[in-house]
Amino acid sequence: MNHSGNNQSPFMSTNILFTPKKSNNHERDSDESSTSVLTDPNVANHKDALPIEIIEKFNRFQTILRIYNTVTGKDKIAKLLKFSFEILSILSKKFDISVLFTKGQNIYDLLECPSFSFDPFKAIYGPEKSRIIKVNNTQDNSLAHFFNSAAKQIGFFRHSLRFGLSYFNSVELYNQLKAKKSFKNIFLDLNEDDMVLMLEVYYNFVDDLLYLHKLNVWNNKSLKEKLDKQDATVWYYQIIYGLKVKYCSYCELNDKILELQIERNTLLKNENNLVEKIDHSILLNDLENLYKELELVKLDLYRLVCDFVADSIDVFDLKVPKGTYSIFSLMSAVFGFKKFYKNNELKGK
Repeated sequence: MNHSGNNQSPFMSTNILFTPKKSNNHERDSDESSTSVLTDPNVANHKDALPIEIIEKFNRFQTILRIYNTVTGKDKIAKLLKFSFEILSILSKKFDISVLFTKGQNIYDLLECPSFSFDPFKAIYGPEKSRIIKVNNTQDNSLAHFFNSAAKQIGFFRHSLRFGLSYFNSVELYNQLKAKKSFKNIFLDLNEDDMVLMLEVYYNFVDDLLYLHKLNVWNNKSLKEKLDKQDATVWYYQIIYGLKVKYCSYCELNDKILELQIERNTLLKNENNLVEKIDHSILLNDLENLYKELELVKLDLYRLVCDFVADSIDVFDLKVPKGTYSIFSLMSAVFGFKKFYKNNELKGK
């Protein structure tokens, strides 16, 4: 079982660690421009008169709009949809899941994510379990075909978004190596950044070749299988490196938070002995920012762990229940989207 077409590098192309594809550690800031749905002053005034719940829905919708207006955002939304459809395709082959979805009651409901019409725990253990009907093997299951086809098309769309990165990263690698003091002894002067970028370039070339295979530019089954294995293996190395980088960031942030907390506690103890009262707002603001940054790093760690588990299935050819890869990939997509959403939400304030 191979899912190399779904793999994604945990790096992004703004620097050696980050490329706008698959799983991303950091988000690109280059395409920050977004179109507001509330730029009309009359609409803005109308917004002020709306209930708080509706305003919050509009704010969430505008954040999602900003995300969608970026290449990275499109990729993250597409990843969520792809693996959601894959899981729904597997479920719909065994059960009639059409009863799980509800239609929006008004226009404001469209600003929220689709929701299930029942509590999943009640569906398993409660009376609502009867709403899920097992599908007969002889029954024509068009819903399963739809979900499966949609997942493949979205996967192709995601692959199209990252196609061609091999050229740009190759140029970046050449310029990076050219800047070395001694071009003759370049291999003796390589550092960690150079090695990571080399790995990224190799991954991009393999990924682009697999994309050309999808376009039927070439067709060689044995070569395709080898490239799939290489794609999964190189991505595995990148995930491990990403985990190392994020864990180091996590430890550094924890140390900074601890230092600030000790500093603040010391000032509070000695505040009565000081002539001038201390303004703690700066320290509190720094602590708040560090905690927000720590939360984003945690989301990256959770995402990378899910990617690590998912890619282990392909790298080691593990025999796991059908849908395991899709479940962990969906979890990775949720954590990645949540981090990107929080980033854009903070920038929109």
